Order: sequence, then structure tokens, then C-alpha cells
Amino acid sequence: MGPEHWLMSKLAVSPATLTQPWMWWQFLTAGFAHDPNSLNHILGNMFGLWVFGTVIEQVRGRREFLRFYLVAIVLGNVCFAARQFLFVPEQAWAEALGASGGVTAVIVLFVCMFPKQTLLLFFVLPVPAWLVGLLIIGMDVLGSLRPLPGQV
Repeated sequence: MGPEHWLMSKLAVSPATLTQPWMWWQFLTAGFAHDPNSLNHILGNMFGLWVFGTVIEQVRGRREFLRFYLVAIVLGNVCFAARQFLFVPEQAWAEALGASGGVTAVIVLFVCMFPKQTLLLFFVLPVPAWLVGLLIIGMDVLGSLRPLPGQV
């Protein structure tokens, strides 16, 4: 990110955050900041959080939902930072912003709670929630197998 986005850079998490305990707050703040150049990303995250999170909040309660969501954001960002730290050369490290880890966790929790619920894939195709869960997990696994920046 350039100097015009200095605040986003301060809120973002990076692999270096793992080795700087005084910066561990970034594991949480990164989940509440988004790349200002990626409006579709934040809109997609917030739509998913609204659709699936509303149901979970009604079933589990506001406090339990908030606790789950915040822990999911932190764990998602810790996993991002650890993967980069372990497998990417330091000069190619990247920063992360966004709520994708927390939102994905909310969707997977919804799928586990309501596996037979019918969802409209692409707003058209009716499929059971468990299939959507498999697709999300499959996409995450495939994404984790992609070469990381700095890898040949």
C-alpha cells in the first residue's frame, strides 16, 4: 500500500506481526479494515456476514456470535501471518486486510448448524448448505496450494 493508505497499513497484519507481541492488536484490527481500492471485496464480505450471521446471531445470541466472529478474525489472520512467515521469503511478505477469515468461519458455522438448509448458489441454483460448505472449504484448500509470492 502506498503512503496515501498509511492508516490501512497500520491496521493490517503481516508476518512480522507474529514476532512483535506489542503489535498483536493487528490480528484483530485487520479484520475491520479493507483495501480502499476493493469495494467488491468489502461488499461481498458484508453481504455474507449479514445473510449467514443474522441467522447464527438469532440462534446463539448476540454475545456468543460476537465472540465467535472476533476469534475467527484473529485466528484467520494468525494463520495468514504464520503461512507467510514459514513459507515466503521475507522480502516477499505481504500485508492482509479484510474480514474474509471471520466471514468464512461464519458461513462454515452456518453450514454445520443447518446442513440441509437450501441455499441459492449464485442466487439461482438451489443446493443444500453442506454442498456450499464443501465448495468453500475446497476453494480455501485449493487457494492454499497455490504458490505464494516469492516461491518458484
